[in-house]
Amino acid sequence: MLDLLQEQSEWFVMQDQMIAPGIYRVKNEKLLSDSLDERVAAKDKIRVSENSYPIDELFGINVYEGQHLNTGKTIHFTLGEIYK
Repeated sequence: MLDLLQEQSEWFVMQDQMIAPGIYRVKNEKLLSDSLDERVAAKDKIRVSENSYPIDELFGINVYEGQHLNTGKTIHFTLGEIYK
């Protein structure tokens, strides 16, 4: 299962597991990282800045950080949760 996830998202991962900067969309609804009150809706846009390397790893999957464009707040995500 993890191999399938990695294959589908490899095209926007650069060297050293850095994610390519730009605007991405969230596949499914999720909560913002700093407050569990506000939600990120499916298809909301997030901005990934330059030099975005994984900030952590969870069950062997890299976790990245971006900015939710609607609220300007930080969101944490894995590659399987976003699309271009």
